[in-house]
Amino acid sequence: MKKVTLALMIILLVSLSFTIFNNEELVKAPSLTNVPGDTIKINNQNDSLTSNVFKEDNDNNEKSTLSGRVSWYGGKFHGRLTSSGERYNMNDFTAAHKTLPFGTKVKIINPKNGKEVIVRITDRGPFVPKREFDLSKAAFAELTSLTTGVINVNYEIL
Repeated sequence: MKKVTLALMIILLVSLSFTIFNNEELVKAPSLTNVPGDTIKINNQNDSLTSNVFKEDNDNNEKSTLSGRVSWYGGKFHGRLTSSGERYNMNDFTAAHKTLPFGTKVKIINPKNGKEVIVRITDRGPFVPKREFDLSKAAFAELTSLTTGVINVNYEIL
């Protein structure tokens, strides 16, 4: 019984080694090439999809302006840990966003009065439908009165 098991294991290992060594091209990692801008081109002759890599047109450095609704949070969250691991300080210019990476800077503009503020993403949220950001108390106060609660803004991801 032991001899049969040993023989089967040897046959299995030998057949696997032939499979692995005969398919070197399948496991070969593609090479990467930097393309000016924000695009990385993957050089892989076996994949026809990567032969048509498009370069983003960021040469003019124009940032797209988006719009959304923002609110603020403060009081009971002051001093608590945020999703990024930092302590929330309602007097700093920070914000919460559902998906932007932590540390991302965003310029928030109030189109009604032209006031703007640059915030850094340190937390997740808002958890209310149709809201783009929860701003810190200080950031919201730069844009409008705290009693306003929710405002429409334009914003640029920096």
